[in-house]
Amino acid sequence: MSFLTCYSEPATVHYVSSFFSKATLFNFLVLTIVIVTPYLVGYRTQGFWTRLETVREQPIIEFKYETLLILETKLSDGSSGSLVWSTFPGLNNMLIEKVSPFITSREGDSNMDGINEFLEIEVRIPKPLNEVVDGIHFMLLFDYRLYKHATFQMESMAYGSYQTGKSANRFDIMADLALVLRQPLFNRVRDTRFNYEVIPRNGTTVDDYRIQQILQKYTERNVSTILENKYQLWATDDNLRDDEFTFKARIFYTEQSYECWASFWATMKWAWVQYFSIFVIVAVVVKEFQKTVYKARLFETRLILPWDKRLNQKPKPMTLNQR
Repeated sequence: MSFLTCYSEPATVHYVSSFFSKATLFNFLVLTIVIVTPYLVGYRTQGFWTRLETVREQPIIEFKYETLLILETKLSDGSSGSLVWSTFPGLNNMLIEKVSPFITSREGDSNMDGINEFLEIEVRIPKPLNEVVDGIHFMLLFDYRLYKHATFQMESMAYGSYQTGKSANRFDIMADLALVLRQPLFNRVRDTRFNYEVIPRNGTTVDDYRIQQILQKYTERNVSTILENKYQLWATDDNLRDDEFTFKARIFYTEQSYECWASFWATMKWAWVQYFSIFVIVAVVVKEFQKTVYKARLFETRLILPWDKRLNQKPKPMTLNQR
């Protein structure tokens, strides 16, 4: 006659001992090993505590319609000169010769997500017929913001220059506005440390507007922007007028990868993932070792069998390993 197993349950054998015993001390050591070992392994293999997070984000960038443009020129007699145009009242008050360029600009949102992806600007600067342009410096100012992980805002700059011994009547540049970090940004903390004037609006001395002075102060910042992936064209266009110089730029606002300090919960989450994965392996190995030790009866313990409980029998007396 065959039988069918309708229900089964494991029979648990309990090994008991007094609080102050070798078996209790052994259990304490086993518990310590199970808890501490995953931490030591994770810490010694590096990266247990995540301090930095790398984030990729599309920044919110807005052109501030503030520009400084300097054209290096040569007169017909061979002497050097310059044409300066800016939107800064302090500098304009110091200029003896003022120019009135024709300016067009627009910012575009290609994917219709509400965030601008590029800037197009064209400046046509009138110049005397007896002057030719052989170099250019330009500075464009932006409002730069990050919002996903680092709540960050600053005034940033795009600087470019081109100098050559050959004269031209137009300069075109296409480039990406890239973020430069010398230290990680704060996580979920509003940071406006660098949201101040890159170029003084109302400077009182000529030194306030010298290119070397502006660049020196700008490069001392821990967070700034530069132009990368530049494509430049210095050319003479016969279709343009001889009494003007054309500057045209297309600046792309690309996604940026930056580092920020990890938040408390991000640190704990990554630490827990590592700790738990090592803990499972250590716990299984130590559990098997613990079972082997007690089955070998290396410590004085009392056995409580499941059928003893059901029959209300007293635990078996303490026994030692029989050899």
